[in-house]
Amino acid sequence: MKNKEAAGNISGSSPGTVSAIPYDYVKKHLVQEEDMDDHKLTDMFLVPCCVMEVEKNPDGSCGMIRINSGNQAYCETMGPAYYDNMPYYELVPEDAKFEDFCFRAAFENRRLHAYVETKALNSWTDQQLIPLQQRDENHGRCLFLFEFTKQAEPSRMAEVSMETAELVIRSCLLLSKEENFADSLDIVTKDICTAAGADACRIILIDHENKAVTTLSDAVSGSRMPGRTPSYEIVKTWEPIIGVSNEVIIKDRQRMTELAELNPSWVKDMQDNNVETLVLIPLKKIETIIGYLYVTNYDVRKTVEVKEMIEVLSFFLGMEIANNQLRSELEYRYTHDDLTGVRSRSAMIALTAQLMREEGTRPFGVVNMDVNGLKLVNDQKGHEAGDQMIVVNVKAMKEIFGSENIYRVGGDEFLAILTGGTKEDFETKVARLRALPKTEGGVNISVGSCWAGTERSTSEALHLADEDMYQEKKQYYKTHTDRRRS
Repeated sequence: MKNKEAAGNISGSSPGTVSAIPYDYVKKHLVQEEDMDDHKLTDMFLVPCCVMEVEKNPDGSCGMIRINSGNQAYCETMGPAYYDNMPYYELVPEDAKFEDFCFRAAFENRRLHAYVETKALNSWTDQQLIPLQQRDENHGRCLFLFEFTKQAEPSRMAEVSMETAELVIRSCLLLSKEENFADSLDIVTKDICTAAGADACRIILIDHENKAVTTLSDAVSGSRMPGRTPSYEIVKTWEPIIGVSNEVIIKDRQRMTELAELNPSWVKDMQDNNVETLVLIPLKKIETIIGYLYVTNYDVRKTVEVKEMIEVLSFFLGMEIANNQLRSELEYRYTHDDLTGVRSRSAMIALTAQLMREEGTRPFGVVNMDVNGLKLVNDQKGHEAGDQMIVVNVKAMKEIFGSENIYRVGGDEFLAILTGGTKEDFETKVARLRALPKTEGGVNISVGSCWAGTERSTSEALHLADEDMYQEKKQYYKTHTDRRRS
């Protein structure tokens, strides 16, 4: 994903890639030869090449774009659907960004180099647009050369402006550190906001399963207030609008009006938040959209540069965010029990190690809990029924001690470790748990507890709570011999 506007000769490419054509050579040897028609011009190239003719509307906007002529390589690549002087949208889907590039090349005398994902053709396109002499003030032309690659190639993506390269490198270094990911992401969005001359930059995540949108990071320019995060109902409409172009660029009222015809709800939401211009691109995990990166009210004089910056950064941000989500998921699975959502034995070991290091500095209490009759339910009704019994009992534990204080240390064994607080509060909670009526297949817990305060050691408190629970469990099975473990 790269857009490049350079001065002087453009040269040097890796084997198998399209070399950028030296513009001075084209200007001197090709476009000023009066007797050279478009076919003679394109036939001089071995790579797919065509001449695009761009009309300018009376209001100065981009009008019809036609493919005047293509060389043999272009015809072979595009197939039998191609014919000379055809509207480009008869051959490929309409793309406002491509039209903008053609217009800039044809009427602003700008050489543009882009490496973009072309979803309609299931490929990436390495393309160049070189301005040619205008036929008249309302009809401009440019030379279009391209090469397809099936996947994104890093060497091609690396050919970006110095400003974008610096921003991408700085962002990647920030996000790769073992420091707080959210803080690093906030720095990146602030840098993007500044570089784009935008009012705001925002990264959001979309969760289709829970129909939710969350802001992962946002930044504003100066003292401006960011607009509210769009609702899920708005954001879910973005992917169809993006379609094959892979991005949305609104740089003027005309583009906003065109978008309003396709998505009036989104445009109204932007107007309510005083958004006049926008560059938006999806963030992907492989081919799945997980969120969006966008800037609002950016400096439209830098549209090409902002587009390049957002495209390249979105590629790396998508990967970094997906990796961070994976790390968070793995960490959660390591520290939490899948069935109940309470903390795992590994998390309990980490906490008790910390308590041992801090003994005597803060009070704590331990509650040892064992679900009665689980083995009998597993044997008679199956493990699914046993799991449901565990869930019912843990729900009762959570209501009293809080999910963040409970640890599953075995199949039917749980610990609640409460730090801080008072002995009275601790004993009140334990009493509430003991008072719960024991029912077969329902809440049925043997309980042992020890208030360590700041006097007892961690190991002693754990041992005393375990002994207390064992005595209660022993009494329970003495009176319920039919539920005794075998």
